[in-house]
Amino acid sequence: MPEIDERTMRVAIIVIGHVMWLSTAALRLVRGHRGHAVRADAPWLVRYYTVLVWIPLVFATLVFKWPRDVAYPFQATGLALALAGSLFAAWSMWSLGRGYGIGLDVFEGHRLKTDGPFALVRHPMYLGIVTYHVGAALALESLALIAATALVVVPYTAWRVACEEQVLREAFREYDRYAERTPRLVPLARARP
Repeated sequence: MPEIDERTMRVAIIVIGHVMWLSTAALRLVRGHRGHAVRADAPWLVRYYTVLVWIPLVFATLVFKWPRDVAYPFQATGLALALAGSLFAAWSMWSLGRGYGIGLDVFEGHRLKTDGPFALVRHPMYLGIVTYHVGAALALESLALIAATALVVVPYTAWRVACEEQVLREAFREYDRYAERTPRLVPLARARP
């Protein structure tokens, strides 16, 4: 694949990210107002992860004009990873349907989802988000975004996952059995509750 100019690549990464962002907005409309079965008692930084996790991407790629850090031959791989991550996260959101929400709350009538992407990992949306960030960093050839992903997005995602698991254990008796057989975030890894 010939090298794509920086502006075109930035637009492509933003458009690919919109698969997730538009899914979030559409599902909020589809879900409508629903009562809560369990409200999370987590810091606001964790509750609003799905909004705040994008700040490093914006900061590292759009706010500052970062020079091309290192010439990697990974643009096509990065673009493919970003697209795969975005589609996987969107699939995860749509699989939850009316049960999807950006906070950690569990809604009335919500059932534990264990099929589709949730049969591969317990937190497929977060796997998609991290994969998207890694892909975007490679596609944009940005050491700044690689650093932001490693130092901010990955630990932030791990914090969100830990908090979400507490809520899911409280809401669903069968969650521990699901956790025993399904890896947390890395497909094909041994499941650990």
